Amino acid sequence: MSARGELVPIVLVPRFSSFFGAGEYATVPLDISAFAGGGATLWRGKMVGTSPTFELYTESSHDGYAWFGYPIGGGGVPIPYDPGDDGSMEVGVGLQHRYFRVRIVLGGTDPGVTCWLAGMLEYRVDT
Repeated sequence: MSARGELVPIVLVPRFSSFFGAGEYATVPLDISAFAGGGATLWRGKMVGTSPTFELYTESSHDGYAWFGYPIGGGGVPIPYDPGDDGSMEVGVGLQHRYFRVRIVLGGTDPGVTCWLAGMLEYRVDT
């Protein structure tokens, strides 16, 4: 029988954050060494712009400089999350390293989007 740690709420991208312009937007690295895992809900609204694209990546790092994406798909490439227009989906928060962040990538011409990502982390329990 395994012990479960206390659940702690976490907001990775506050409601309702807006991003404009093609490029990458990353959150501040969080020290998650006290946590065993967790999950979050991602929501995004309708995108504006010409042929806009949205990708959200969850990443972890040993040192806060070299980042590793997950989950990993075929060919060792990280799989992006995208719930679609006015959609939501569950995002797993795997905590293999000391630091964790979220990176949003917008593509297309003059893209814009509103989104949020919030959930729970579980404290690590040593048995």
